[in-house]
Amino acid sequence: MSYTPNFYTGNGVTTQFDVSFSYLSTAHVYMAVNGLAATFTWVDANTVQPTVTPAAGKRVAIYRVTSSTPLVDFTGGDVFPAGDLNTAFQQGLFLAQEADYHSRSRTLRLASTDTPLALSALPLIAARAGTAMFFDAVGQLVTGPAASAITASVVSQAAASASAAAASASASATATRAGNVPTPSVPADDGKFMRAKSDGTDDFELFTPTPGADLLGAVSSTDRAVPMFAGVSGKQLKDGPALGTNKHAMRSNGAGADPTVSAVVEAAFAVNIVGLAKRKREGTATHLLYSSGALTDSYFGAPPAVGETNTGSSLGSGGAGIFKQKVGVDFTFRQITVSTSGGSSGSMLSNASLSLTEGTNAVDIVLTNTWRTDLT
Repeated sequence: MSYTPNFYTGNGVTTQFDVSFSYLSTAHVYMAVNGLAATFTWVDANTVQPTVTPAAGKRVAIYRVTSSTPLVDFTGGDVFPAGDLNTAFQQGLFLAQEADYHSRSRTLRLASTDTPLALSALPLIAARAGTAMFFDAVGQLVTGPAASAITASVVSQAAASASAAAASASASATATRAGNVPTPSVPADDGKFMRAKSDGTDDFELFTPTPGADLLGAVSSTDRAVPMFAGVSGKQLKDGPALGTNKHAMRSNGAGADPTVSAVVEAAFAVNIVGLAKRKREGTATHLLYSSGALTDSYFGAPPAVGETNTGSSLGSGGAGIFKQKVGVDFTFRQITVSTSGGSSGSMLSNASLSLTEGTNAVDIVLTNTWRTDLT
């Protein structure tokens, strides 16, 4: 009779399995579950029970490996009991059965009707190491490409398949997602925003922001930093500069740049003092800058409505006055002029006199001459 191991498929419930082949010793019987050795106990001479019940779908193999060491040793002159003869015979028979099973069922072999009747020898180890084996056009074994190249090709093909599947899934998701995006109409939807609906679906909707709604802040912020608007929507805040060291000032860095907080530099303060004054400009033209006292901001204001009343006068008495009048802020004075009068036909100056005349715009000093005409 022939020998074949017993094969079963576990179901997670069956705990005992039959042993249908003959054996010389229980030590010659083994069990494997999914190719791994498994321990078991004997229930009786034809039944075994694995220590762990095989799970559903697990392949169970119960097989025999007869010892090749002689179980019976005959010596000259011994009596040959039937039991020893049977044991010796069966050991040889079981070994032959197991070899026959492995040669017929567990090895690659040529069919008896196939040609050629024998395979050629394997290539030398140096030639076949790290390579795959292939059959050539006449059915003989030859070395093929390197095993690493085959592995790389398989990995590359798997990656390409995965990438193609991911691309297909992404395209499908994008198409589905695109179908959920509403198409705005003009002008009804001018100025509207798009957002995901809050109903748990993948749909989007167009909406008009509600004025005065909550501000949207940055993901994180610096404690005690100055908040600043991001953009011109009036809805978005961003983290501004931290206040920094005590008595530092916030300084503008120009249009398009965030301000910074730093120490006041005397030179920079002097350069920007005009700009600082301009920031405090208010009121109308000709206003004056007034101090409000120590530690108090100065301010621009109109000058007093009425100025100081003043006039002018000439000192002393008699004669002509040089000061004429005050016109607004202009003090006006008379012009001093000099002139002479009297004839010059005589031969000797007899008398001369001076006179002052206060005119509208001038004080005239007049020299009057008298000449004697009786002297020749």
